[in-house]
Amino acid sequence: MATGSRYCTSRYRTASAAAGRPAEAPAPPEAPARGGRPLGYEEEKARKARLRKLQRREEEIVARLEAIGAQKGALEREMGQPSNYADGAKMKRLAAAAVELDGEAESLNLEWESVTAELSDAGPA
Repeated sequence: MATGSRYCTSRYRTASAAAGRPAEAPAPPEAPARGGRPLGYEEEKARKARLRKLQRREEEIVARLEAIGAQKGALEREMGQPSNYADGAKMKRLAAAAVELDGEAESLNLEWESVTAELSDAGPA
């Protein structure tokens, strides 16, 4: 402890005793991090970067879900055509593609729920 710090602590204890408070040393001021920034700057920067990443991922998921919906609608229209309905092999391919799209949509919905929950827990950017 430097001499100046001992002097300040001593004066604080003397003033506290005179005021009838217990003599506790004041908390030392936060030392600035690199560049004179507050200690929480790097953490806040990382938090905001994480939020931006989550927001971008949410936008990507929503865009992909919309594309899947459009693809599935086109598949269903194609499956509803009498010429395709009569062709068993083509219907199997169309149905398999629809099932694959459903699986992708389901996994994206789960990821979207996770991302939105994390975004709502994190608070505003």
